[in-house]
Amino acid sequence: MYSPLVSGITRFFSGPDVAVDLGTANTRLFSAGVGRVVDVPTKVKFPHRKKLSDADSPHLTPLSGGVIENVPAATFLLKKLLKRTCRFGFSRPRVIVCAPSDISRRERAVLLEAVRQAGASVAAVVPEPLAAAIGAGLDVSSPYAQMLVDIGDGVTDIAVIRAGNLIQTAAIRTAGSDLHRAVQKMTAKRYGVELSIKDAEILTRKLGSVYQNTLPDALVICGDGGQKTPITVKSLDVCEAIRPVFAVIVETISRTVREMSPEACAEVIETGVCLTGGVAEMPGLVELIAERTNLPVQLAPRPMYSVIDGASRMLETSARTHFWRS
Repeated sequence: MYSPLVSGITRFFSGPDVAVDLGTANTRLFSAGVGRVVDVPTKVKFPHRKKLSDADSPHLTPLSGGVIENVPAATFLLKKLLKRTCRFGFSRPRVIVCAPSDISRRERAVLLEAVRQAGASVAAVVPEPLAAAIGAGLDVSSPYAQMLVDIGDGVTDIAVIRAGNLIQTAAIRTAGSDLHRAVQKMTAKRYGVELSIKDAEILTRKLGSVYQNTLPDALVICGDGGQKTPITVKSLDVCEAIRPVFAVIVETISRTVREMSPEACAEVIETGVCLTGGVAEMPGLVELIAERTNLPVQLAPRPMYSVIDGASRMLETSARTHFWRS
């Protein structure tokens, strides 16, 4: 017999619905009814480091190229973050977790297992470009094809979406981290200074541009080679270093457009391309993609948070559908 009291108690003690954007550089987690709970680097430090790796650094990066590379580290991180969403120590949340569109069956199984071991009662994987499209405000239920390009730290994910389905996808492991590594190599060769990834990120963000730079001409920064010698890095050097990386990304986008069916291509000419991800705000990138594809390109309102914003909205609809039964 149905009892409102029992039903209410069950809801009170059950875990919340949670959306997770497990990214190569940052992990973002959203708990339904609470809002964004965490936005942290995807790095973990274990109390007993030697049991997991022989690397010198005390921190581990669980992901590479948008997929889990170190299962214990990923599980450790997710468990710590999911605990923040629980009302009580024994409550277990239902979790939506985003993944690249080209994730393999094995990689998907590893991701689901890590989420379950971290404490989820139920876990479901959704494509990152679909979540990003929703988070960017696109009407993914539209019968007309729309194109989404999500450039994160570990993967560039491209999708053509029509009526809620990904009718065409392409993903490459060339993305933001490659920009930073390119800047690292450039400063080591041209300036004779070894920079950390963090410093390379700063240079990329402050001096990087796709076209002729309109940002500061140079930036003074210290290296990590022990001597801490300040160097003045020219913006032109940074732009030249990252140009080959963008060439690969833009060529992949162009190839995806060329491979679209005539019908889908005609529709995307009208609906345009939406750009999301942490790299999307690079000066000149929107213009470069528009120039190479001959398509209108727009930047999402919150490109860095499009995936988690979309996944959080999917949580709202999951409560009214049979999503968790699938």
